[in-house]
Amino acid sequence: MTNHYAVLGVGREATPEQIKSAHRQKARCVHPDAGHKEARDFHAVQAAYQVLSDPQKRAAYDRELAAWLLSTGKLLCRDCGIANQVPRIPTGFRPTCGRCGARLPIDETQRQSAARTALLYQAIGFAEEVGGEVLAIAKDAAVEGLERLRDKLGIRKGGRR
Repeated sequence: MTNHYAVLGVGREATPEQIKSAHRQKARCVHPDAGHKEARDFHAVQAAYQVLSDPQKRAAYDRELAAWLLSTGKLLCRDCGIANQVPRIPTGFRPTCGRCGARLPIDETQRQSAARTALLYQAIGFAEEVGGEVLAIAKDAAVEGLERLRDKLGIRKGGRR
């Protein structure tokens, strides 16, 4: 999932004015006319601004981002918007953002809870994926078994002997 907040370098609580300002700064830095080689960086900045500047698109994106954060166990930095994977937090330490160094509002108990939730989401996704495959295999086996039984009994598919 693309993290539009991280692309613009703003936190999730950024105001429309802060988003507009960050967009202008980033667009100037990564614009192809400014000598930046990667056009995709400029397109990413434009896409982020299109989503975050529209209140309806932003609300929908925030819901999707919250679900993604839950499923991965990551924590969004309030200052720069980067998603941080927080490792075990030793007693007496405070986790900080990997990009900007801001303090992350999480303790070891909250981190463990987030990790359990992420594992639960991943297990459910895996079970749904595997469950569908198991059902397909069972269906194929049942159809093949019925065809063998028909052959042994001399019954054609149409139901006539």
